[in-house]
Amino acid sequence: MASFETNSKDAFEVPNGYSLGFVSGPGYLGQLNVGVDPYSETVQSTNLRNIQSVIEPKYIAKNDTLELDTSWNVTPNLTFYSDTGYNHDFLWSTEGYNRFDTSPGIFHYVNIANPAFMTLDPNFPPNLDAFPPYGGGAILCDPQLGCTNRLVVQDLSTEQAWQLSQEFRLASSLSGPLNFSVGGNYMH
Repeated sequence: MASFETNSKDAFEVPNGYSLGFVSGPGYLGQLNVGVDPYSETVQSTNLRNIQSVIEPKYIAKNDTLELDTSWNVTPNLTFYSDTGYNHDFLWSTEGYNRFDTSPGIFHYVNIANPAFMTLDPNFPPNLDAFPPYGGGAILCDPQLGCTNRLVVQDLSTEQAWQLSQEFRLASSLSGPLNFSVGGNYMH
């Protein structure tokens, strides 16, 4: 049984790029250099607090909560209660999926005419002459991730939810040994 220490060099190796189906397979939309390992020239930092990312991580969260609690004395010994609540959550976050950078040369030609990579932004695609020559020579321009000559993978998480609750209660405060509280609630 093979073993290694968690702080040894072997514990910080990069993935085998050939294990990715789109690298060892037919190539993503004909744009990838099939057989080029995107991790071939990269190393992972042994400092677990350091990551390399082409994408600037962003985290946006918003939560709105409204609550209204009221009571009304129907009689001196009988009270009606109403508890209303509303909650709305929103989350949007993005970050680089890789923990380290990838090697240049994964793209074999520039494909900015493919409608899958176009946007209605009149400034897109950018002036490709402004890009310095990259190893591998070709870049890919994506309207969300920008232009690059490296494999860039984005992790995008979104969530939106809302909740409404309503409770009605009728409670007694009688002078005898017996009192009651009856009610119902609705939640959506």
